[in-house]
Amino acid sequence: ATDDITLVQKALRQHPSANLAISLAGLTVVDVDGDQGRAAVKELDLPDTVKAFTGRGYHLYFKGEIAEGTFKGEKVDVLTGDNKLLMVPPSVHPLGKRYRYSTQSPSGIAPLPKNLNRLRPERAHQRQEWSQRKA
Repeated sequence: ATDDITLVQKALRQHPSANLAISLAGLTVVDVDGDQGRAAVKELDLPDTVKAFTGRGYHLYFKGEIAEGTFKGEKVDVLTGDNKLLMVPPSVHPLGKRYRYSTQSPSGIAPLPKNLNRLRPERAHQRQEWSQRKA
């Protein structure tokens, strides 16, 4: 891993089909998949921010980390913190689609909205799913 742009550019010239990932240190990304995920995010009326299309949906980027950490909702994952990596354009999703930034995105990343925790499922629901996976 490196933050040296010269090394990244050199590596991409040598391996043009390589995938790229970034650390989410100082960032939170909402990973939205499917109609259910889009509906959940739309209800929050989030601020305009950088958006990247993925193989099954899109990522929304926000400045700042959620203190409670990463969590999974219904067709929405909220990823945050320096222990997380995220695939970014021009990587290719396992489904074969290339990640790409939206041409409608603003030029900057919006601050972390306070209402993202509304995407967090109820704890009882999480415990039930975890128990079922363990069985």
